[in-house]
Amino acid sequence: MTKEQILGVVRHLLTFFGGILVTKGLIDETIVTEIIGGLSTLIGAVWSFISKTPILTPTETPTETPTETPKVAKKGK
Repeated sequence: MTKEQILGVVRHLLTFFGGILVTKGLIDETIVTEIIGGLSTLIGAVWSFISKTPILTPTETPTETPTETPKVAKKGK
């Protein structure tokens, strides 16, 4: 699934559970709308940050290491 598909499913789940809370009279519809919008924005921002953060991998040793440093030729006087 892509990021957009997963965020769409999350928005629908938030709307579903928000609808249950409104139906039971535990919360007002405008508050549910604001909460869902805020959570959607927060989840999207966190997801974006995580997806753009490089994954740390163990450092690898190079297979070939130079045995001596190259010498620079000196100009004559």
